[in-house]
Amino acid sequence: PLIDLRARGGLKLFQVMPVHRTAFLAAFGLCRVLILFCFVLLFIVGGLAIFGGLGDVTTRGWGLLALLTLAGSVSFLAAGLAIAGLVTNNTLGSALINVINLPIIFLSDLFIPLSTMPGPIQDFSRALPVYLLVDAMRGAAQGTFTISEAGPVFASLGILFAISMVIVSTTFRWRLKR
Repeated sequence: PLIDLRARGGLKLFQVMPVHRTAFLAAFGLCRVLILFCFVLLFIVGGLAIFGGLGDVTTRGWGLLALLTLAGSVSFLAAGLAIAGLVTNNTLGSALINVINLPIIFLSDLFIPLSTMPGPIQDFSRALPVYLLVDAMRGAAQGTFTISEAGPVFASLGILFAISMVIVSTTFRWRLKR
């Protein structure tokens, strides 16, 4: 939406208003994080209900799932905002997102077991924030992962967030450069 708004000139109005770009991006991000957070939790609850695991998640597990969902939502949304700052139109943005999402789907151990992949790819995947998040969320739902073990997950998501915010702060523009 941000790419489309900028491409259509919808952000130019904000440039003359007393709205700092940091405040605009924070509000934009907060709205998206709240929607994404609710959406992901709904999917988790729905998936657990469909596959019979809803009653197996403890109160601590739900709390950890919510915390991990929030941290993942913030970090990956920041990465999306960074991408939005780098591209100039929806077509390029969609193509770039697809180029990024496809490997993430395969390397996250979410749809295809990581154990079926070659050793070097497994090692590479285990260092990615998306793999760490998926593994931690799976463990939180099963009760085998605790908050004390979440340091590497939060560190990797924090690094992704920090890098993304540096890119956002240097690339975000109210209007396209001509």
